[in-house]
Amino acid sequence: MDRQSEMLELVHSDICELNGQLTRRGNRYFITFIDDYSRYTYVYLLKSKDQAFETFKIYKAEVENQRGKKIQILRTDRGGEYFSTEFSSYCESQGLIHQRTTPYTPQQNGIAERKNRVLQDIINAMLVSANLPKNLWGEALLTACHRNMAESSSAPRRSERARKEINLDLDIIDFQAVIFLVEGDNENKVEAIDDEIDSLVFKNTWKLSDLPLGSKTIEYRWVFRIKYHTDGSIQTFKARLVIQGFSQRQGVDYFDTYAPVARITSIMVLFALASIYNFPIHQMDVKTAFLNGDLDEEVYMKQPEGFVLPGHENKVCKLKKSLYGLKQALKQWHDKFYKSIHSNGFTYNSSDRCIYSKFTKDYGVIICLYVDDILIVGTNMEGAIGCLMYATHCTRPDIAYAVCKLSRYTSNPSQNHWKAIGRVFGYLKKTRQLSLYYDRFPAVLEGYSDASWITGSSDSKSTNGWIFTLGGWAVCWGSKKQTCITHSTMEAEFLALAAAGKEAEWLRNMLLDIELWPQPMPVISLHCDSQSTLSRAYNKVYNGKYRHISIIHAYIKELISNGIITIEYIRSCKNLADPFTKGLPKDIVFGTTREMGLKPIE
Repeated sequence: MDRQSEMLELVHSDICELNGQLTRRGNRYFITFIDDYSRYTYVYLLKSKDQAFETFKIYKAEVENQRGKKIQILRTDRGGEYFSTEFSSYCESQGLIHQRTTPYTPQQNGIAERKNRVLQDIINAMLVSANLPKNLWGEALLTACHRNMAESSSAPRRSERARKEINLDLDIIDFQAVIFLVEGDNENKVEAIDDEIDSLVFKNTWKLSDLPLGSKTIEYRWVFRIKYHTDGSIQTFKARLVIQGFSQRQGVDYFDTYAPVARITSIMVLFALASIYNFPIHQMDVKTAFLNGDLDEEVYMKQPEGFVLPGHENKVCKLKKSLYGLKQALKQWHDKFYKSIHSNGFTYNSSDRCIYSKFTKDYGVIICLYVDDILIVGTNMEGAIGCLMYATHCTRPDIAYAVCKLSRYTSNPSQNHWKAIGRVFGYLKKTRQLSLYYDRFPAVLEGYSDASWITGSSDSKSTNGWIFTLGGWAVCWGSKKQTCITHSTMEAEFLALAAAGKEAEWLRNMLLDIELWPQPMPVISLHCDSQSTLSRAYNKVYNGKYRHISIIHAYIKELISNGIITIEYIRSCKNLADPFTKGLPKDIVFGTTREMGLKPIE
C-alpha cells in the first residue's frame, strides 16, 4: 500500500504489553501513534488500556497544533479500548474517520504492529547491554523512540524539545542519564547538580591551583541516576561528578588499586555465628564513601562547567580527596576506614582484611566491609532482651519474671547472663506452639498479686508480680522490681497489692466506657496469699512507723471503700501471680501456664 502524500492524513495506532512487566511507575502498556507519511512516532506509557482515549486527545491536540493540520483518518485494530462510546462520539464530533481492521486480521494494521515489534527488540537490547532490570523498560522505550526518530524527522516531539532545553550532548551521557532526562526536567537536573557540588565543597574535595608544567588535567562527566520508591514512584534525582580514571597513568597519578571486598564465605560465617549466638545484625551504607579517602598522589581536574570561580578561570582543581572514577578511590577509602576503625580498638582478621572485631568483657562487635556497605554483628544484650520483652508483653506471660530479672544486667552482662538468655530462647523455641486462648466463660475480671522476699545479699529490693484474667485467661500481667526497700514480707506484699490495685483501677475505668460491660461495674476481686497483708489492708488505722507504707495503706483503703476492689485470700499454690516473682519447678510452671490461658495451637 502506498504512503499518504501529506502528514496527518492517516495515523496508525496500537497498544502493546511487554509480557506483563510493570515499570517502576506501575505502567503496563504503551500506545503508539505513527504518521503514515513521515513514519514519525509518538509513544506514551499507560497503566491501563482505558487511558487510550485520553492519551489520543493529548496526542491529537499536540500534533495538530504543531503542524497546523488536522488528523483525517485514524486506523486501529478492533481492541475494546478503541470501541468505547465516548471514543466514537469524539471522532464523529471532530470529523475524523476511524478505520477499524477486520476481525483476526492484524496485518491490516501492520505498520503499527511492526513498529511495536521493532521497539520491543530495541528495548530488550538496551536493557541487556546495560545490565538493567526489566522494570526500566518504560524509560528504555522512550529513549529508543527518541533516538529512532531523531535522525528520520525534524518534526518537534516533547521529549526532544526537553533535551534541547537541557542543552546536553547525549553522546557523552550514559544510558541511565538519558533516562534521567526523559523523566526529569531542567529544574530537577540543576538541583541535583547543585546538591552534588555542595557536598564536594563541604568535604573540601579539592583546592584551586595552577597546573604544574608537564602535568595534565583529567576530564570528568556528569552521571545522573533516579532513585525509586518500592512502589515505583520517583524518590529523588541524583547527579554524580565522575572523573574519567581510564586516562590515569600508573606510576604518575596512581600507584596501587584494590577494592575492600569481603569474601562471601566470610559473610556466610558471620550469619551463622549470629544465628548460633542470637546476635543482632545491622546493615548500613556509607554515603559518599569514596569521597572520604585522602589522596597521596597529585591529581588535577578542570573546574566543573558552570561552577568556575570568577577571577580564577585559568586555575584547575587539585584533588585532596577521592572522586568517583579514580583508580585509587577504593584503596584510599579503605585506608581511611582502617585508620578510623583501628583508632577505636578494632583489629583486622588475619584471614580476611575486610573483617574487623573488638571484644571486651562487656560487649563484642564484628564489622564486615564490602566496598561501601558495612555489616555489623554485635553481642548486644539490650537487643536480645528487647525481643524477649516484646514477647513477654504481648503473648508470653510465662517468661515475665525471667525477662524482668535479666533486664537488670543489660549494661554489664556476664557469661552466665548470656547462658540464661539462651535458655529463655530455648524454652520459647520448644513451646512456640503455645498461644493465649479466650473463652466466653467466666465473664469475670479478677486479679492476683504476689511479692518475693529478698533472695540474695546483692539484692535489697523485692519483686512485684500481678496478673488479671477475663474470660478465664490473662489480659494483663507484670513483673517489676520494687522501687523502695521493705523491712518485712508483709510490707513487700503490700507494695505488690498497691501495684495490682492501680492496674485494677485502670481496667475498671476502661470497661466503664464500654457499653457491652454490665452496669453497675462489679467489684474486682484481688487474690493475695498473705493473710497478714489481708488483715492489715482492712485495718482502718495503720500503726507502722514508715510513712511510705502509710501512704500505700491509705490508697488501698480508698480502693476498697470506693468499691473498686476487694481482697481475698488464696493459697500460694493457686496464686497465678506466683511465677511472676520467683523461679518455680517445671511442673508448677506448666500448671500455672495452663491456668493463664496458654494452650497449644491445634
